[in-house]
Amino acid sequence: MCDTHVQRTLNASQFALKLLANVTYGYTAANFSGRMPCTELADAIVALGRHTLERAIKQIEAGWPGVKVVYGDTDSLFVKMPGRTKEDAFRCALSTKMRTLR
Repeated sequence: MCDTHVQRTLNASQFALKLLANVTYGYTAANFSGRMPCTELADAIVALGRHTLERAIKQIEAGWPGVKVVYGDTDSLFVKMPGRTKEDAFRCALSTKMRTLR
């Protein structure tokens, strides 16, 4: 398992990236009321988010036999893990988070 310092560091990193992406997307995607409209940048942010989500789904389904991602959007994934424990779910989430943030 991962030590507390690494967990705090990863959590702070993902939160900072999420906040930065959301604020930048908000400024650049709002053509009518936005202060800095730039659809190309907004589209790039969405594409990177989609790529990260797809990468996480592949890692989960490849690394955990019998596990299936049933829904994913923006900052969440819903995973069906028949026969697995809650501890397995947390291990899966942490290992996916660590590999996806690299």
